[in-house]
Amino acid sequence: MKTILAGKSRYTESLKPALHDAGFETIAVETVPELKALPKAYPVILLQDTELNPLITDKRGAEAAILGLKPKDLIVFLMDQNQDASPYIENCVLNMASHLAGLKRNIAVLLRSSRASDFGFDERYRTARKKGIAFVKYENIDISSDDGKTRIELWDGSAKLTMETLLCIPCEASPASELYAFADALHVRTYGDRAVSGSRGVSGGRWFLNQGTTFKRNVKLIHTDSLGQDTRSIVPSLIRDLKELNEPGQEKIAFVDSKKCAFCFTCYRVCPHSALAPDENNEAMKAEELLCEGCGTCGSNCPAGAIAFRDTEPDRTSEGEVMQQRTDFIGEPMEAMGQDTESVALGTEDMELGREDAGKESQKLKIFCCENSAFPLSSEALIGINAAIQPVACGGEISTSMILEALKQYDSVLAAVCCDDACKHRDGNKRCTRQVERLKERLGKLGYDPNRINSVRIGITMADILRKAALTALKGEVR
Repeated sequence: MKTILAGKSRYTESLKPALHDAGFETIAVETVPELKALPKAYPVILLQDTELNPLITDKRGAEAAILGLKPKDLIVFLMDQNQDASPYIENCVLNMASHLAGLKRNIAVLLRSSRASDFGFDERYRTARKKGIAFVKYENIDISSDDGKTRIELWDGSAKLTMETLLCIPCEASPASELYAFADALHVRTYGDRAVSGSRGVSGGRWFLNQGTTFKRNVKLIHTDSLGQDTRSIVPSLIRDLKELNEPGQEKIAFVDSKKCAFCFTCYRVCPHSALAPDENNEAMKAEELLCEGCGTCGSNCPAGAIAFRDTEPDRTSEGEVMQQRTDFIGEPMEAMGQDTESVALGTEDMELGREDAGKESQKLKIFCCENSAFPLSSEALIGINAAIQPVACGGEISTSMILEALKQYDSVLAAVCCDDACKHRDGNKRCTRQVERLKERLGKLGYDPNRINSVRIGITMADILRKAALTALKGEVR
């Protein structure tokens, strides 16, 4: 398999032999035009070295910076201001702070949380405290400068603390500007205001994500600031991920019926994994099987209803037969082309949202659970609750028609999706909650009880919140 190493990095040459030994042919490119000239199907490994403040990596430079300071003058290492520091950065800060404290300097480390990245971290942390280093956690912080002094006001959740320092050392990594050029060319999502901080990059400062994770299945990002001088630690998982790209990432993939496709590029714009693209041989779109993650976003947004999902196993039916199998269809148009599709869906006079099985003993609540967050919790969180659970690949898959159909059989419908910035498929959670709020508003205008529909955003450890949301939905209360 051919693999692209994109970007200028001191690690490029050391990765080449490791990938070659695993059977990969590498193509190194340093510019976006070089990248665009290569086939889009090739896997891409983004390698962009980040720059760390030399005052947390260069002991001689740090010693020179403190020469004009008195021993009692406060030196502040400021972490997590605009992004979560990686475990590597935290270790660099800990080592440098301990070094300067050993020189009888007054040191404070400000941070939002501690990563405790390895088994030896706790011991180094205790040693640092014995040297007199003050570790201060904060929730909010305000920084200003005047007459060469930096004034810091922080809130730790219970009290306000103010300090002044002649040396405040920002402890953040700044990626090279080329990273954003490559990300734009690959349609990879980035976070933060590039003109201001730029440091949140393509991972949103979320250091806890697996090394290499992006929203595109065939694009890997290596966070070089966490490598130190050794690439060997990431090679096994990287090779495993690359080999998995030979097969689709799930059991079903998107398929576009060229006879129905309006060629409006809606699916191209909304697909969080860039799996949809124009078919050069047809005036229609097509899905790249090796990029599709089966999240359903394209199907729920397609204004022509031209997208269905089919098995990735060897063909057992023709493509035409696949399109006729409406059970594979993800949903009706949701937000396509700026149309008020809720109005269209609810505009028919004969639409009845009462229970079709009224009078029968059945489950009262239907819960659509994101398979990446709520569904793994459901067996624990919903014990004893009269609910029907339906896992979905992503909250973005939940369409108006799915909710309305559920309302015909159940008293209430709850959509349980991921927390903010945790959606595996980009913004499916946000699309879902917006969808629910618009549908609630429309139901209210038509005289139905809007509290029959609700949504909740939860993480993988929030079983209590899912249970509370389900119980509240059963009572029909506004949350």
